[in-house]
Amino acid sequence: MAKRKITTEEIKEASMPVEKAAKVPPTYLSSGSTLLNLLLSDKYDGGYETGGYVLAMGTSRSGKSLLTLQALAEAANSSVFDGYTLYHDDSERGASEGLKNLFGTKTEERINSPAYDENGLPQPSAQVEEFFFRIDDICDKGKPFIYVLDSFDSLTTDDEEGKFDDLKKAHRAGKQISGTYGLSKAKAFSTYMRKIVGPIRDTNSILFGISQAKDNISFGYGEKYTRAGGTALRYYATCEIMVDIVEAIKKTVAGNPRHIGNRVKVTANKNRQTGSRGVILISIYDSHGVDDLGDIIHYLTETENHWKKSGQKMIAPEFDFEGTPEKFISMIEEQNREDELKQLCQKVWLEIKDKSALGRKKKYE
Repeated sequence: MAKRKITTEEIKEASMPVEKAAKVPPTYLSSGSTLLNLLLSDKYDGGYETGGYVLAMGTSRSGKSLLTLQALAEAANSSVFDGYTLYHDDSERGASEGLKNLFGTKTEERINSPAYDENGLPQPSAQVEEFFFRIDDICDKGKPFIYVLDSFDSLTTDDEEGKFDDLKKAHRAGKQISGTYGLSKAKAFSTYMRKIVGPIRDTNSILFGISQAKDNISFGYGEKYTRAGGTALRYYATCEIMVDIVEAIKKTVAGNPRHIGNRVKVTANKNRQTGSRGVILISIYDSHGVDDLGDIIHYLTETENHWKKSGQKMIAPEFDFEGTPEKFISMIEEQNREDELKQLCQKVWLEIKDKSALGRKKKYE
């Protein structure tokens, strides 16, 4: 076949500079906590960047499940995420109706189970393979989603179930069987996790995976806590947060102290979004969830000393206010000035971060 002669016009067209497509700015999902948003993204109104996977670790009853459910609630009540499908894979079957009631009817109506039985009842994932196959099927639809798995610890594997049956039979027969089944789960996570991070990014979705923090018996040689599933869970994470109880919050009612919540510490152990790591303190109440406005006040008065305190009163000059935190919150809510308060919190946060920097001349321009 004779070669076609390339025209002068084609040569000119090929030599013209290619116009680069405009980079689409990332979308951020709010965590429902201004301080957690700032910890992860330096933005007061969004913490989790779409296209990533978030590992939420925590000690027992620290509020890790509530924080991920709150992220679903934020998505359910934001027009930005109207086109997203929201999934709650409650493999621990631990979500109570009381917890769901914290987030309202709209949230409950938007949240789906990844599968249902013939009676319309939710069918949470039971095995590692099942979970990853479901994520893969959802990604194949090509539509954005937000998925919460609670938790990695509750999933088993085909190998584990087979090994358990073998161990059971061998034990009752007075025999021993070689091998363990902890390694099987770690290998499964390592194998399958790498397959789904790409499609999650491509569909602009977010996966939240919860893991119970367990004491590391070799703490002297490494981290205080370990997680189920091996190192793959952290390796592929965009962000890893650790939630730990600092103290119980109590209120005296009818002459007796009542447990009404917990003050918790949230640590960003890994953060690919900004590269920053750090620690915040937030309050989680059984009847309210995260006390966002209260946490901002505590941050501005106790943590950074931006506002002065005199006894039970606080002084907030930007709002021309002097009084108790409770009265301040009432004023902010009545006047719908929540966003103004959150923007002030971001301003102080960024000022502190800037002052904390080394301040040297940049090595590279």
